[in-house]
Amino acid sequence: MKKLGLGLDALFDDNSGSLRESSTLRISQIEPNKSQPRRFFDADAMQSLTLSIKDNGLLQPILVTPISDGHYRIVAGERRYRAAKSAGLTEIPVIIKELTDRQIAEAALVENLQREGLNPIEEAEGLKQLIDDFGLTQEAAAKIVGKSRPAVANLLRLLELSPEIKGFLIERRISPGQGKALLSVTDEKKRAELLYLCADGKMTVRETEKSAAKLSEPDIQIVHPLSPEKKKYQHITETELALRETLSRNISIKSKDGSSGKLTIEFDNEDDLKKIAKILENLK
Repeated sequence: MKKLGLGLDALFDDNSGSLRESSTLRISQIEPNKSQPRRFFDADAMQSLTLSIKDNGLLQPILVTPISDGHYRIVAGERRYRAAKSAGLTEIPVIIKELTDRQIAEAALVENLQREGLNPIEEAEGLKQLIDDFGLTQEAAAKIVGKSRPAVANLLRLLELSPEIKGFLIERRISPGQGKALLSVTDEKKRAELLYLCADGKMTVRETEKSAAKLSEPDIQIVHPLSPEKKKYQHITETELALRETLSRNISIKSKDGSSGKLTIEFDNEDDLKKIAKILENLK
């Protein structure tokens, strides 16, 4: 993995000039970082980490900074802290270090990028918080996380997307490159149509970019690159979008003449199919 910035290296450097102390603290003395950039913790990964800590203990200390009344705030290691609590540990090893608010924010973001793989929206929100809270330029923020300034600018632009599209990025159903392509589509209905057509690997980034470019032309409808269907009827497209909103599923309608055709509803498993059936039943 490419080395990210100098944030963690500087914080763990014995010669950095700040207090550095290895210790053990009661979990009750430790508080999570409210500015933690990670919002979503993978349940399977957390369960695996919890089981490992039950068997072997917490081998790597977490980084904390003193706050008040004998309490400490987590700077790096919140996943391990949560798993240790779930494993029933009452004390955990820590490294205590006096840090500024900016150092705390930098370390939390860099540690997540290096070790845990933030989703694109979490990464963008973390960068925006650094920039807004400490008056950084995009170039300065880029150096902290080891990215180019254009890469940071593109990430920040993803925050302009709708909550629905952000959700697809959080779930990794589309890539940041596809999210950027969707930004260029100003018509919300066409953008929503392209979102469902490109999601889940059905289009490459390049194919998504080409479709987005075509949507800037008047009266152009999207055609899936793998689909033999060359024409979309307006009422078919509107029905697809309405069903997608109602069922929260990927829906496709194929029709050669606009009057008859085939309706496809995608589902993930048996439980998902039952949910769809229940929704349809309630629509009677």
